[in-house]
Amino acid sequence: MIDSRQEPPSYPISSFCIRSRSSFDPNSATGVLLDQRAALTGSVRKGATYSTIEGLLTATGVCVVPDGTLFENVQFGGQWQTTGGPYNFAGAGSQAATLIAMESGPVNAQAGNTWTPITVIANLTGFTNPAEDATLGETQESDAAFRYRRTNELFARGSGPLLAVQGVVSRVP
Repeated sequence: MIDSRQEPPSYPISSFCIRSRSSFDPNSATGVLLDQRAALTGSVRKGATYSTIEGLLTATGVCVVPDGTLFENVQFGGQWQTTGGPYNFAGAGSQAATLIAMESGPVNAQAGNTWTPITVIANLTGFTNPAEDATLGETQESDAAFRYRRTNELFARGSGPLLAVQGVVSRVP
C-alpha cells in the first residue's frame, strides 16, 4: 500500500533539468550564461577598465622609453606600464607620460607617490605624478547591475522618446 503522506523519491536528473531550464532565463542565469542570454536581445555586459595616471618620466641622458615599461607604486603596490609612447629623450629632462595599471579595476595611486622603475633602461631615472591622483578603473559589471540595465534597455525600446533616449544613454560606456 502506498502512503500518500510520503514524498516521491527525488531523482538527480530532475534537479539537473530544473537547473538547466532556469539557466535559459536571464533573470536566474549567472555569469557567462547571463551574458549569452542577454546577447540575444543585444545587451552586452560592461567589462572591467584599467586605472590610469598622468605624470612625468625623467631621464639623465639620451634614452627611449617604449610602451610597456614597468613601474611599481611604492605606497600602494601594484605594477603600472607606460602607454602612449614611445617617449624619446634627446638628453636629460622630463616628459609628460601616462601609466596604466597592469591589474583591471580600481587601483589606487595618489599625487606625490614614489615610483620605482622595474624595467631597466639606461638613463631612465623614474616617474613622478606631482599633481594628479589616478583615474580609477572599474570592475566588471555585476550580474545584478547587468540585469537591471538590461531590463531598462528592453523597456526603453517599447516606450516613448524620453525613455528610449535614456535606454540608449545607459549603453554608453
